[in-house]
Parts: sequence; C-alpha cells; structure tokens
Amino acid sequence: MLGFYGLEMRTGHQINVIPDKKERVMQWMWPGNHNYLRITRILKSLSLLGLENDARGLFDCLSEMYAAQDAHSPLIPTQTFRFWKAAVDG
Repeated sequence: MLGFYGLEMRTGHQINVIPDKKERVMQWMWPGNHNYLRITRILKSLSLLGLENDARGLFDCLSEMYAAQDAHSPLIPTQTFRFWKAAVDG
C-alpha cells in the first residue's frame, strides 16, 4: 500500500516519499480525495492491531508533507490532518 502512495519504509519504522515517485504522491494528494479517508483507516487499523510504531512512522511522514505544503493552497486540509492525528493518538 505504501508503494501505491509513493512511499517506502526505511530502517525501523521510518517512512519516506520515494524520491523518484513524487509524481505518484501528487496523484492522490489533493483536497477532497477519497484516499485521505483510506489513510485515516490505515492509521487507525495499525494502531488497533498493536502496530503503533508503524502508525507513528506513517503519521510522521504525513506530518512532514502537511508542514511542507503551500499555506496559500494547502493540499491536505487541516481537518484531515486532525483526523490522522486522532487515529494515531487514540
């Protein structure tokens, strides 16, 4: 699933954007995209299944993407980010 989103797991539980797959990220990262809900479900499922470190690794990657976006035309809405945070924080 990470590959679908243009992401990869590195050492430990660290997740990063695959350098040559940034265009893949842009195919799903836009306001109102149904993949945002899927990501919320993935984060919640990982947490519920005892894979909190994996959930945190994905959330940390998403947090970096959220922080790096253009404030004048954000691709990840604040509300979506709050859902992601709640899914990881329980």
